[in-house]
Amino acid sequence: NTVWEYCDIKVCETPRKSTVVGTSECYEGRGAGYRGTVDMTPSGIMCQRWDSQYPHNHTFSPQAYPCKDLKENYCRNPDGQESP
Repeated sequence: NTVWEYCDIKVCETPRKSTVVGTSECYEGRGAGYRGTVDMTPSGIMCQRWDSQYPHNHTFSPQAYPCKDLKENYCRNPDGQESP
């Protein structure tokens, strides 16, 4: 029973020269600025909603981390793990 997996988002091929922090088509570094709508893992598992504690409990609620854009069940990296 897998507790979590990384998201199926491609890594940006070249660094952006923009001052915009967020990206929506790919992620850079650890993906903290990713703001796209990918909501599935590479193995096809739908991601859990950020405002839900089911099926897994977590500490990242949209209310507690408004600057992390924790919307729907979109892939995010609010704590700077290896990747989103």
